[in-house]
Formats: sequence, structure tokens, C-alpha cells
Amino acid sequence: MYYGQGASMALPIWAIYMNKVFANPDLGYDQSDTFDLPDDFNPCEDKLLDDYDIQTGLDDVFD
Repeated sequence: MYYGQGASMALPIWAIYMNKVFANPDLGYDQSDTFDLPDDFNPCEDKLLDDYDIQTGLDDVFD
């Protein structure tokens, strides 16, 4: 594993696992299913900018 890249080992294992999950009809998983988000869903609605970000612009930081 070059530079600790465990993903190169984990990905094939995960793929085999997911293929077995999708192949088992008793589990009820379907690859074509999608998750329906509510119409009013906005994940950024309650996020506030940090005061530092508001007081200083990008130019102020790098000038």
C-alpha cells in the first residue's frame, strides 16, 4: 500500500460485498432506487458564515 492508500485494498472487497447484496432478492435492495428529497430540503439553510469570513474578504487575507 503506497502511502497508506487502503482504498486500493478496500474497494474490491466493498464491490464484492455490494454485488452480493444486490444479487440477494430477500434483502430488497435495488440499484435503480433513488432517495426522494423533500421539496423544501435545503442543507445550507441553517449554516452561518464565520464572523471572520464576513469581516475579511478573500483579498484581505492574501494581500
